[in-house]
Amino acid sequence: MSAYLLDFMVGPIRFAALQRMCKAYRPSLEVKFLLSELGFIVNDSRGWRDGVEWLKSCGCLLSDDDLTWNTKDSVVRESTLKKKTSLI
Repeated sequence: MSAYLLDFMVGPIRFAALQRMCKAYRPSLEVKFLLSELGFIVNDSRGWRDGVEWLKSCGCLLSDDDLTWNTKDSVVRESTLKKKTSLI
């Protein structure tokens, strides 16, 4: 039953980690590293799309090619997405 508990906790934990990484890795950060640290699967296109969509919904300003995240100019807020994007 712990998988159900983890599904409930993934969003807040992922958001807290995003806030910490925004402060720690100024002025920019590679999106591939960020998504892998947040638990998104970055080796397939669906995981990459879901991760980038989640980052944009949190207010992250990505480069034109979605490879770097400008942490200095981004205002991080909670995601507005409702679909499940966890590894579980």
